Amino acid sequence: MEVYKYYIGKEQYISFQLINDLTLPCPICYAPACGKEEILWYKDKGKYFALVYDANVLTSILSQYFKHNITPDNYASTTQFIRDWSECTGWEDDMSVEGYLLDLDDFINTLELLGSDLAKRPIEALKMKLFREMESIALRVRELGGGLRLIRA
Repeated sequence: MEVYKYYIGKEQYISFQLINDLTLPCPICYAPACGKEEILWYKDKGKYFALVYDANVLTSILSQYFKHNITPDNYASTTQFIRDWSECTGWEDDMSVEGYLLDLDDFINTLELLGSDLAKRPIEALKMKLFREMESIALRVRELGGGLRLIRA
């Protein structure tokens, strides 16, 4: 498994075992994800495992879901993950080095909602790949009984 080194300035912070890197190089600056990556990660048996992806892909999935499914009447009953995204609170507002500790059940419920919505309409392959990877990781972490964190790099 490839190693992904997450840096803060010139100091290495942590080396992740890379599950997948779904970032694409920017056509202008050539930086992965135009420098707006997110890292979904967990720890198992002393090793750190990560999915790295372009933050804009997740934003696009959430925006589409919000547009087609959220109304003033049902907003309060949607998942905390979606409300945090909408209100720029929680994980959406967290810039900590270790990332935001997600409520795993809420995140899995969010993925179930997003999956139902994605099944209703045509979707780009990269969005589907990100969704499936996130779902797989969340279910793995549930099996392990561990925590799942999201870094907004």
